[in-house]
Amino acid sequence: MQVKELKSEGLSRSYSITIAKEALAEKLEAKIKEMQPQVNLKGFRKGKVPASHIRKTFGQSIMNDVVQETVTETTQKTMEDHKIRPAGQPSIDLRANGEDVTKGKADLEYTLNVETIPEFEPVDPATLKFTRLTTELDDKTVEDQMAELAKGQKSYRKKAKTAKAKNEDAVLINFTGRVDGEAFDGGAMEGHQLILGSGTFIPGFEEQLIGVKAGDKLDVTVTFPTDYQVDTLANKEAVFETEVLEVQGSTDAKIDDEFAKKFGMEDLKSLKEAVSKQAEGELEEQSRMKLKRAILDDLDKKHTFDLPPNMVEAEFANIWAQVEKEKEAVNSTKTTLKNQKKS
Repeated sequence: MQVKELKSEGLSRSYSITIAKEALAEKLEAKIKEMQPQVNLKGFRKGKVPASHIRKTFGQSIMNDVVQETVTETTQKTMEDHKIRPAGQPSIDLRANGEDVTKGKADLEYTLNVETIPEFEPVDPATLKFTRLTTELDDKTVEDQMAELAKGQKSYRKKAKTAKAKNEDAVLINFTGRVDGEAFDGGAMEGHQLILGSGTFIPGFEEQLIGVKAGDKLDVTVTFPTDYQVDTLANKEAVFETEVLEVQGSTDAKIDDEFAKKFGMEDLKSLKEAVSKQAEGELEEQSRMKLKRAILDDLDKKHTFDLPPNMVEAEFANIWAQVEKEKEAVNSTKTTLKNQKKS
């Protein structure tokens, strides 16, 4: 094996590696000899197939394996000999004609490109000092959490016929939507309860129902978003013929034992304990994350070294893939909510 250093700049290293075709041929013969006792071919007794016949029948396939193994072995040896700590998977650029190599007509020649882990002197941990934040969970925090739960369990009751709908009221409506004067699939519903301010309908729809009362009939004109899941409706103006059946006022749920049972708890005391435990866990996690950030920021200030470009690119790609995944999940949730509204 011949190794020649081509580049040593910063954290990047490149080597030209050559393995003579004679060395590959020796490995091929050793491989054939090793497998010969196990070869079983028609016309021969097991283990008695001549090496020449094995070479003729399987030589190309065996040589492919030999070349792959040789590249792996010589790459590892080169990095060990040059005391390289790779920052990632090295890249291999085969310079010789692959077919000529596997046929034994050419030496195996390839370029090894690798980035190294930077060398630096770690700071003495004993010199680092941090403060871990702690907090005592008070009764008010628990009560506020309970109040938020109650808001999610609101009940709605019919208001007087003369009552005008306001934000956070619910309206019971019939509607039929039309685009260019034509009704479209999923654009009509009867007896639908819509909570004003919930943002569950097409932007601009709910706002136009503020101030209506039972018995009112009106046209609600809106424009579908450009990213609407139904392509034929995206960015189109629609008119919804709407009839208000009822205006309903909201009432927060009463926080008692029956309320607790809706969350699978035996009684109110059990629910408060569960809420308290969850709140304590959230505060502990916030404290842990703040401490972690402080440690990382301090370590960053106390160490200066180059970063392997490919490692940085790979980390960015991972982060960006996660961002795209989260965006996809949000869009999927929006689509599900829109489909639920249509049904």
